[in-house]
Amino acid sequence: MTRQILTALAVMLVGTAHAAVDISIREIGLAHVCKGGSSDGSVCDHQDEEACPGGSCVLKLGAGPKFKGVITVVSQDAPTNFWGDPLDPQSGSISVTLQVKGRFGDVKNPILAVTFQPNDIPNNVLNYPPNSSRQSQPMDENAIVQLPTSGGILSRPFTFDGQLNALFNAAPERLPVIVMFSKPIVTDNTQNGMPSVFSAKVLGFFMDPN
Repeated sequence: MTRQILTALAVMLVGTAHAAVDISIREIGLAHVCKGGSSDGSVCDHQDEEACPGGSCVLKLGAGPKFKGVITVVSQDAPTNFWGDPLDPQSGSISVTLQVKGRFGDVKNPILAVTFQPNDIPNNVLNYPPNSSRQSQPMDENAIVQLPTSGGILSRPFTFDGQLNALFNAAPERLPVIVMFSKPIVTDNTQNGMPSVFSAKVLGFFMDPN
């Protein structure tokens, strides 16, 4: 066990840059409005190039609180039971926690958590439009350790079963979306069988559905 812990610490990478999260993959399910032009403020379809004459169709952030916190993603391609025995059938797992910054009643900086097995994360949003593809992407350990450069998984719909909305009294239909992350830390264990870990500070908004 000592050898494994030392190996994990040896491959820990720390970053300091702020980075925007590419949420274009979720735009199909988020509300948009025209910015500028003759239709300024009107609801628009971002896939229609002529939707906003003289302006542009942008995401509608809407009125409401923003949320900050620290997100931690733990992914393991080959999880075991408590004694280290491989599972049968074998299936990757992923766990996500979000320590939300702020005081909520008697609780300061509460931690929300969710675990998935297998480790498939939807490529789209929870409110899929009719007939849209519900494709998902396995977020294996290789994907996790690339998060400081890609930010990929952070755009996915982590709602923590509505608990995040409840903390901020946000309407249940509004979608929490992470738009920025900073100070990422990665523990790369892709070569030794232990889980790989990504952690970063995040900023997000509650957005209206399309």
